[in-house]
Amino acid sequence: MMKINFVLVVIVLMGFSANATVIGLNYQFQFKPTTMTSLDIRAGISLLLAALAADGESTIHNVEQIDRGHQNIDTRLNAIGAQIKRIN
Repeated sequence: MMKINFVLVVIVLMGFSANATVIGLNYQFQFKPTTMTSLDIRAGISLLLAALAADGESTIHNVEQIDRGHQNIDTRLNAIGAQIKRIN
């Protein structure tokens, strides 16, 4: 199951035009904004971090998955300079 989650996160991150490095190599790349859906708690927080690293505005659907494991993550990250806005 862990392997499936990793593969899903890598596939979704590839939507950001990111290069996935499993071991050792240090590639530099720029994340691009995109729209995505959180599949579970771990994937959701990975998507959130990738969205914060992207230049521009990204949208994450199914944020309830992120909320399950990270209560008030938007408030806490906004307090340290992130720009996260919930859309109803």
